[in-house]
Amino acid sequence: FVLRTNNTERWRITSGGILESNGPQTIRTNTGQLTLATISGDLSLNPFNNIVFRSNSTTRWMMDANGNFIAEQASQIRTTFGSLTLATNSATSIILRTNGTDRWTITSAGFLQSNGAQIIQTSTGNLTLNSGGGSSLLDFQTGSVSRWQITNSGVLEAINTQIIRTSTGNLTI
Repeated sequence: FVLRTNNTERWRITSGGILESNGPQTIRTNTGQLTLATISGDLSLNPFNNIVFRSNSTTRWMMDANGNFIAEQASQIRTTFGSLTLATNSATSIILRTNGTDRWTITSAGFLQSNGAQIIQTSTGNLTLNSGGGSSLLDFQTGSVSRWQITNSGVLEAINTQIIRTSTGNLTI
């Protein structure tokens, strides 16, 4: 099955059921929405080049031929269903990167790690760390060794011998 305009082939449905175009083509709708769906199974888009997602004629996202999603503009990932899940299906890490530099990693074991130069900062100056209740505690480690712990009852405990230093040499408790 072949679709033509001005005697030029634009689209073709092959005997294998594949929709092909003979070059860059645009699919437009009157409502601005296009739904691609299958009755069962997966919907496969196999680009030889890039798949481009535009709104108001501006490229917002692009998926390259390697399957990488690239934000072309300041774009947001949103969900109207409640939660947004970033996940891997194997024992790999999720890496958060800015300016081509790894900043934070969520390891396959669930640890949040920075590259050593990152700061957790809030707009109000308040930061809450919560261990989740129960008999859990907050454990502060260096080199995978526990140094300080805050117990569930709120007690700060030094593990072995620890030193508290101040820049002025004075410590007031």
